[in-house]
Amino acid sequence: MEALVVKLFAGITSIKASYVELRMAKNPYNSDAIQVADQSVVDELKSISELKHSFLKNKLDLSPQITMMLAEIQEQQSLMKTYEIMIKKLELEVDRKDSDLHLSRRN
Repeated sequence: MEALVVKLFAGITSIKASYVELRMAKNPYNSDAIQVADQSVVDELKSISELKHSFLKNKLDLSPQITMMLAEIQEQQSLMKTYEIMIKKLELEVDRKDSDLHLSRRN
């Protein structure tokens, strides 16, 4: 049961990272990035849905140690993805402010 919960939380973290990616793709608008991020959210929701159906049918085949390790890896990768997205956002904000500063100095 613990492996199931860990796997579920890892999936939720992946959805969160994909959602952040989706939000970032909207400003500035990037249709390709939006489609990729949207598909990532859909894939993670499908994965959680499959986990739910397996649980309800008592067809879970989860080796606790391996599942927990893989879920931890998935969660760490998702967190890294979220941090990378936030770094990009901050870099864009710095670039924008730098550009604004240069424009104000010219005037």
